[in-house]
Amino acid sequence: MNSLLRYPKSAYINECKFETARSGGAGGQHVNKTESKVTIVFDLNESSLFDGFEKERIKFKMKSHLHDGVIRINSERSRSQIQNKKFAIQHFLELLEAALIVKAKRIPTKVSRSKKEARLKTKKIDSQKKVARKKPGFE
Repeated sequence: MNSLLRYPKSAYINECKFETARSGGAGGQHVNKTESKVTIVFDLNESSLFDGFEKERIKFKMKSHLHDGVIRINSERSRSQIQNKKFAIQHFLELLEAALIVKAKRIPTKVSRSKKEARLKTKKIDSQKKVARKKPGFE
Protein backbone atom coordinates (compact mmCIF):
# COMPACT_ATOMS: atom_id res chain seq x y z
CA MET A 1 0.00 0.00 0.00
CA ASN A 2 1.35 3.41 -0.93
CA SER A 3 1.70 5.90 1.87
CA LEU A 4 -0.94 8.62 1.88
CA LEU A 5 1.29 10.87 3.95
CA ARG A 6 2.79 13.73 1.93
CA TYR A 7 5.91 14.21 3.98
CA PRO A 8 8.51 11.75 5.25
CA LYS A 9 7.51 9.94 8.42
CA SER A 10 10.18 11.80 10.36
CA ALA A 11 8.31 15.08 9.74
CA TYR A 12 5.27 13.76 11.61
CA ILE A 13 7.40 12.34 14.40
CA ASN A 14 9.19 15.70 14.81
CA GLU A 15 5.85 17.37 15.58
CA CYS A 16 5.10 14.79 18.28
CA LYS A 17 5.90 15.08 21.96
CA PHE A 18 6.70 11.95 23.91
CA GLU A 19 5.66 11.40 27.51
CA THR A 20 6.70 8.46 29.69
CA ALA A 21 5.04 7.00 32.75
CA ARG A 22 5.14 3.91 34.88
CA SER A 23 3.44 1.06 33.15
CA GLY A 24 0.96 -1.29 34.78
CA GLY A 25 0.66 -5.03 34.37
CA ALA A 26 3.15 -7.86 34.77
CA GLY A 27 6.81 -7.21 35.43
CA GLY A 28 7.18 -7.41 39.20
CA GLN A 29 9.53 -4.92 40.82
CA HIS A 30 10.68 -3.74 37.39
CA VAL A 31 7.27 -2.07 36.88
CA ASN A 32 7.63 -0.07 40.07
CA LYS A 33 10.93 1.57 39.16
CA THR A 34 10.92 2.17 35.37
CA GLU A 35 8.90 4.43 33.16
CA SER A 36 8.31 2.15 30.20
CA LYS A 37 4.86 3.39 29.11
CA VAL A 38 5.12 5.83 26.19
CA THR A 39 2.45 8.33 25.14
CA ILE A 40 2.62 10.24 21.86
CA VAL A 41 1.06 13.70 22.01
CA PHE A 42 0.31 15.28 18.63
CA ASP A 43 -1.40 18.68 18.50
CA LEU A 44 -3.48 18.50 15.33
CA ASN A 45 -4.58 22.16 15.50
CA GLU A 46 -0.97 23.39 15.61
CA SER A 47 0.29 21.03 12.90
CA SER A 48 1.46 22.58 9.64
CA LEU A 49 1.54 19.21 7.85
CA PHE A 50 -2.18 19.00 7.06
CA ASP A 51 -4.62 21.29 5.28
CA GLY A 52 -8.11 22.05 6.60
CA PHE A 53 -9.84 19.17 4.80
CA GLU A 54 -7.30 16.64 6.08
CA LYS A 55 -7.56 17.96 9.63
CA GLU A 56 -11.34 17.61 9.58
CA ARG A 57 -11.02 14.08 8.21
CA ILE A 58 -8.52 13.12 10.90
CA LYS A 59 -10.72 14.65 13.61
CA PHE A 60 -13.69 12.62 12.38
CA LYS A 61 -11.82 9.31 11.97
CA MET A 62 -9.69 9.52 15.14
CA LYS A 63 -12.32 10.80 17.60
CA SER A 64 -11.48 8.14 20.17
CA HIS A 65 -7.85 9.33 20.34
CA LEU A 66 -8.64 13.05 20.10
CA HIS A 67 -9.30 15.46 22.96
CA ASP A 68 -9.33 19.25 22.44
CA GLY A 69 -7.47 18.89 19.14
CA VAL A 70 -4.70 16.76 20.66
CA ILE A 71 -4.15 13.15 19.61
CA ARG A 72 -2.81 10.86 22.32
CA ILE A 73 -1.54 7.35 21.56
CA ASN A 74 -0.35 5.06 24.39
CA SER A 75 1.86 2.00 24.24
CA GLU A 76 2.75 -0.25 27.14
CA ARG A 77 3.06 -3.59 25.33
CA SER A 78 6.69 -4.14 26.20
CA ARG A 79 8.87 -3.74 29.28
CA SER A 80 11.23 -1.63 27.17
CA GLN A 81 10.60 2.08 26.71
CA ILE A 82 12.35 2.02 23.32
CA GLN A 83 10.15 -0.82 22.07
CA ASN A 84 7.03 0.96 23.32
CA LYS A 85 8.13 4.12 21.52
CA LYS A 86 8.50 2.14 18.27
CA PHE A 87 5.08 0.52 18.73
CA ALA A 88 3.45 3.89 19.47
CA ILE A 89 5.03 5.58 16.43
CA GLN A 90 4.03 2.71 14.16
CA HIS A 91 0.45 2.76 15.48
CA PHE A 92 0.25 6.55 15.17
CA LEU A 93 1.39 6.53 11.53
CA GLU A 94 -0.98 3.66 10.68
CA LEU A 95 -3.91 5.56 12.21
CA LEU A 96 -2.99 8.73 10.30
CA GLU A 97 -2.82 6.86 7.00
CA ALA A 98 -6.13 5.10 7.67
CA ALA A 99 -7.79 8.42 8.52
CA LEU A 100 -6.66 9.99 5.25
CA ILE A 101 -8.17 7.28 3.02
CA VAL A 102 -11.12 8.62 1.05
CA LYS A 103 -13.40 5.86 -0.17
CA ALA A 104 -14.48 6.11 -3.78
CA LYS A 105 -18.18 6.79 -4.19
CA ARG A 106 -20.05 3.73 -5.43
CA ILE A 107 -21.74 4.16 -8.78
CA PRO A 108 -24.95 2.11 -8.83
CA THR A 109 -25.38 -0.08 -11.91
CA LYS A 110 -28.26 -2.02 -13.41
CA VAL A 111 -28.33 -5.68 -14.28
CA SER A 112 -28.22 -6.01 -18.06
CA ARG A 113 -31.13 -7.50 -20.02
CA SER A 114 -29.03 -10.45 -21.21
CA LYS A 115 -28.05 -11.30 -17.60
CA LYS A 116 -31.70 -11.18 -16.51
CA GLU A 117 -32.72 -13.46 -19.41
CA ALA A 118 -29.87 -15.87 -18.65
CA ARG A 119 -30.94 -16.05 -14.98
CA LEU A 120 -34.56 -16.72 -15.94
CA LYS A 121 -33.45 -19.39 -18.42
CA THR A 122 -31.44 -21.25 -15.75
CA LYS A 123 -34.37 -20.96 -13.33
CA LYS A 124 -36.67 -22.51 -15.91
CA ILE A 125 -34.22 -25.36 -16.57
CA ASP A 126 -33.87 -26.04 -12.82
CA SER A 127 -37.66 -25.99 -12.45
CA GLN A 128 -38.07 -28.54 -15.26
CA LYS A 129 -35.47 -30.80 -13.59
CA LYS A 130 -37.44 -30.75 -10.35
CA VAL A 131 -40.74 -31.48 -12.12
CA ALA A 132 -39.09 -34.43 -13.88
CA ARG A 133 -37.99 -35.87 -10.49
CA LYS A 134 -41.55 -36.07 -9.15
CA LYS A 135 -43.51 -39.31 -9.19
CA PRO A 136 -46.12 -39.48 -11.92
CA GLY A 137 -49.63 -38.67 -10.76
CA PHE A 138 -52.90 -40.65 -11.36
CA GLU A 139 -54.30 -38.07 -13.75
